[in-house]
Amino acid sequence: MPETPPPFPYPGSKSAYTDEIVEKVPQHTHFVDPFVGAGGVPLALPRPPGITYLADADADLIHCLKTIRDHPDELISRLKQYPYARETYRRAQEVIFETTPSSRGIDRAALYYFHRRAAFAGADGEDAGFRATADGRRNAARQYWNSLDRLHPISARLQNTTLRAQDWRATLAAVPDEGHTVVFVDPPYRGTADHYTIQTADGRTASDIDHTTLFSKLDALATRTNVDILLTLDRDTPQLENKWTRFSLGQTENTSGSSAQRSDVLLTSFTPDTGTSPSPSLAHWA
Repeated sequence: MPETPPPFPYPGSKSAYTDEIVEKVPQHTHFVDPFVGAGGVPLALPRPPGITYLADADADLIHCLKTIRDHPDELISRLKQYPYARETYRRAQEVIFETTPSSRGIDRAALYYFHRRAAFAGADGEDAGFRATADGRRNAARQYWNSLDRLHPISARLQNTTLRAQDWRATLAAVPDEGHTVVFVDPPYRGTADHYTIQTADGRTASDIDHTTLFSKLDALATRTNVDILLTLDRDTPQLENKWTRFSLGQTENTSGSSAQRSDVLLTSFTPDTGTSPSPSLAHWA
């Protein structure tokens, strides 16, 4: 089970695979995540002795995580003022998706948090439906209120963590030269850009990842002997069997004894049981 659970659901979350991923993370001095989302994997790891550098292109997301880290009491107090209701959800949608702030405060962080917790199936975007409480279903309102009790442990875990709202390229460029760094890369999968929106200076827009460039940058980074990379991708990526060390995530055995595979894979630039690198290339994946 995760050491500290993520604060809210997030599209593309690896919550179902966290234990599988964490068990393959080697010993490290520093940890870098350029697509942090709700931070499920870094929060599940013990804090490393050096730098923890978590980043995302969505300024509202990073602002919310910073507020959890730096002002948990104020955030919880504000969230307790909101009724778990469709009207609150609509207000959150209006603020998050229809305004571009010159500055951010507790209110915007609280409304972002509420939207993430109350969106149906953790969906993103202004068209995401409200997760109402209904008879015979999990009590969404109770889950929301219970989630506030976890904000102090998350705040404690995020202390001494660098949080940056920036493009993944800038984050990979910030990988330390000294020590041993683990880089966990969980990008939006190809064809899913409209599932993620990010807050930029021009308002909220769909995430747009150049996977060809990303793979090229990771190939170059993997040549450094003090860097180990873990990369999650969808099973539809061409020629996966010829690339980095490959693991199926969520693979289970059915009653007939054959494997029932899920749609995600984990690729590592090293062999987890030895820490040695097979030095493959990602160059022609895209």
